[in-house]
Amino acid sequence: MARYALVVLTLGILSACDAVTGAYDTMKESIVQAQAVSDDIEKAVGARAAVSVNWKNGELAQVSLSFEGVPKDVRVSEIAEHARASLLKRMAKEPKQLLIAFSIEAK
Repeated sequence: MARYALVVLTLGILSACDAVTGAYDTMKESIVQAQAVSDDIEKAVGARAAVSVNWKNGELAQVSLSFEGVPKDVRVSEIAEHARASLLKRMAKEPKQLLIAFSIEAK
């Protein structure tokens, strides 16, 4: 019973902590922004990309775009150009690194 009360008390204290709520807000905002970037990429390139973000110490360290297969009739440089434009438009901060990946089925 004492352990349960300690856990509830700790969670109550942490829920009021600005660092925890700030991290939650940043994560929630990043998900919305990543979805918007994915939509922009799909409109520009014609293929859906999974977008993930990696934050380190409050800095946007890396944004990853992962495609299932290689989009047809689109060069990687075009994908990078559209991705950069969308990231500058949608994200609160500019990422230090952009990673573009393609998954290809092994047969």
